[in-house]
Amino acid sequence: MNPRITKAIVTTFAGILIAMGIALTFLPAEVGATVIGPGTSKIVLALLGSALFGLGYLNWLTRQAPIGGIYGRPVLIANLVHFVVGGLALVRYCLAESVSQWLWCVAVVYVAGMVFYGALMFYGPVPAEKLAH
Repeated sequence: MNPRITKAIVTTFAGILIAMGIALTFLPAEVGATVIGPGTSKIVLALLGSALFGLGYLNWLTRQAPIGGIYGRPVLIANLVHFVVGGLALVRYCLAESVSQWLWCVAVVYVAGMVFYGALMFYGPVPAEKLAH
């Protein structure tokens, strides 16, 4: 993949994860009531928010590095596992239950992350010698 496009997408996902993490950490009751519905556990959402913030910040710090190469493999695997497991769980839940359009939006973001990081896993970054031509 083109490094400029990869950097832009990684930066976008980092921003989304950081925003979701901040919202869930500091406003778990409000976000839970709006996105999931009443009766969601505030502490579970706050813990999820801290994990999302941590992953988003990791992505933000490594956005300049070539993700998918030998050195970027741990970051790639962490994101791939997060988005695959989360995306499949969200899509399954959204199809089985009557959910808000906000949860469908989150599911779409997760499926996009699943596709992007899956493509990076199998195709990796563009080698520097190919960019020179």
